[in-house]
Amino acid sequence: MPPALAPLPLDVVVPAHLWEALQEHLFRPDRLEQHAFLFAGHAATPWGTRLLVRELWATPPEALEQQSGGFLRLRKAYHQRALRHSRASGLSQLEVHAHPFGERVAFSSIDTANDRCKFPYVAQRLPQIRHATLVLAPSGAVMARTWDPAVGAIVPVRELLLSGARLRRLVPDGRPPEQDDLAAPEPPADAGRYDRQVRAFGPAGQRALARLRVGVVGLGGNGARVTQDLALLGVRRFVLVDDDTLEESNLHRVVGATAADVGRPKVAVAARLVQALQPEAELLPLTCSVLEPEAVAALKGVDVLVGATDSAASRLALALLASRYLLPLVDLGLEVAGEQGRLQRCFGQVRLARADGSCLRCLGGVDPAAAGRELQTPEERALRQAAGYGTGMAGPVPALGPLNGLIAALGAFQVLALATGALAPAPYWHLDLLAPRLLGLAATRDPQCPLCGDGGEHGLGDLAPWPRFGVAHLPATIPTSELSDATVVKAC
Repeated sequence: MPPALAPLPLDVVVPAHLWEALQEHLFRPDRLEQHAFLFAGHAATPWGTRLLVRELWATPPEALEQQSGGFLRLRKAYHQRALRHSRASGLSQLEVHAHPFGERVAFSSIDTANDRCKFPYVAQRLPQIRHATLVLAPSGAVMARTWDPAVGAIVPVRELLLSGARLRRLVPDGRPPEQDDLAAPEPPADAGRYDRQVRAFGPAGQRALARLRVGVVGLGGNGARVTQDLALLGVRRFVLVDDDTLEESNLHRVVGATAADVGRPKVAVAARLVQALQPEAELLPLTCSVLEPEAVAALKGVDVLVGATDSAASRLALALLASRYLLPLVDLGLEVAGEQGRLQRCFGQVRLARADGSCLRCLGGVDPAAAGRELQTPEERALRQAAGYGTGMAGPVPALGPLNGLIAALGAFQVLALATGALAPAPYWHLDLLAPRLLGLAATRDPQCPLCGDGGEHGLGDLAPWPRFGVAHLPATIPTSELSDATVVKAC
């Protein structure tokens, strides 16, 4: 007798602005039950499947056959229209309705009977999609379940992740969300270690950091330091990606590295540093380029991406990855130049691309022309070394460890803001040490952006094949025009 199949864990990622629009539609002064469809791409990750919400259909009154405070019935033609949309687009379907009374929420016996009928029906006719149902209460309580094709049964949705200025995790078990410190469990064994932090942003924020999974791409001066900062804050789950090895000229700025590490993969050095700070950390180190499918397969399952790469091609890949999989992306960059013993330029920048805001392209962080030049040969490593890490300079570029530390600290603050909500993350930090000044800048999303704009790549997930980067091949949806920081429009 074959062993029983285990249910595949399913999580749902919803951009914060769509979640807010859904709440506004479901909960109205008339306190009638309301209905909506969410349509989502999907992502198969090492930690389960994710549904990536891309579209919201707020069901109009004319699509309802019956409606009251405790009951509603959808017209068959509207339901069929939604199924046809899933068939044509490949997007998975989540049906949502409200129970407009009470603190807790649960599926009614009518809901359960409907799901037992509809789930197998949809699974048989549209096996390429996942089908889920959600019921919400005004308190913020959610209950969610899905049809698991592996076991042929209805199973609970594991988690809802609301992706915005704060990454909010909702356990869809029907109970109202915890009220931060008020619902704090017993302090963990290492509570004393984080006592000063907890006094700043509360125990709920510390728990959020411990649950966070962060992908760091590039483990040089910026990447090693931001990884160290995050591990010190209490982040315990990392995916580390870098195809490079440590050189002697890296030792002055790569924290955790020693002379004995020259020639070792940078990810190995970073992994050792994390383990020294967090002995029980969950680590996935990958000695490969972010352009490669192996890296994409792991990174699409993280909660936050940190890009610490100086390659235009890698930034292009990260921008695409973040948009397709609804991942917040913290992008770190710097520039140092000196002449006759004096610094001519010494500045850095930290951009934050969000699922509910501007992508990295809209923030001026994508240069397709430079990426194309980098990808003219398949030997990316040789090109990067010859071109000074893709900057166009001949030979190694100048670097200062303290500047790496400043930029990495700003990047860690962005992750802290996303995880805890203790402060508002800035779309763009610009640090100029020669001015000197630190500016917080804002940007506007381009509605025509091929990544985050209307009809763009956002939320498609695995529905779109990953591009073959290399030999001057760029994704066809990315325009080849030059981009610059001119897209940043105003100071915060």
